[in-house]
Amino acid sequence: MKKDCSSLSTLIDKYFDGETSQREQEAVEAHLKQCPACQERLKFMSEIKGAFRRPVLEALEKETFPWLWEKIEREIRSKPRESFWESIKGWFEITPFLKKRIWIPATVVAILLILLISPTLFKKNSSHFPLPVVEYVESKTNNIMIYELESGKVTVIWLFEESEAESSPS
Repeated sequence: MKKDCSSLSTLIDKYFDGETSQREQEAVEAHLKQCPACQERLKFMSEIKGAFRRPVLEALEKETFPWLWEKIEREIRSKPRESFWESIKGWFEITPFLKKRIWIPATVVAILLILLISPTLFKKNSSHFPLPVVEYVESKTNNIMIYELESGKVTVIWLFEESEAESSPS
């Protein structure tokens, strides 16, 4: 029986705290019916919990927190109800940030950054290299490919194909 008690020790702690699953709860309750030592342990844990809770609950019953209720009532009486337009106007109050006028240079810097960055964002061709113009001319004797860059440089490539008679070994 002792071996069974040591294996259920952590489950009894979880059972006392109400953290067990349905299956674990059934196992602990079945064990508690058979084991007087574990029943005594659970009873001892309940007494300790009660010893800690009892003074706190008694103090709470005696205390009415009058200072708290006085403060709440004072706040309720001191504030007249705002009209609808006054409450909306409160949303647009000038904050300390706006009072110091720091926002003026910050806004100017933000606008300048947007103006400097926007041309690169809305560029049609984002490529930094000029695109070459390629022409391909095919004839019976030679095939020619011509690359022409925007700077005026031209590269010509001739493609020669071997005839079948030349390519086969004799």
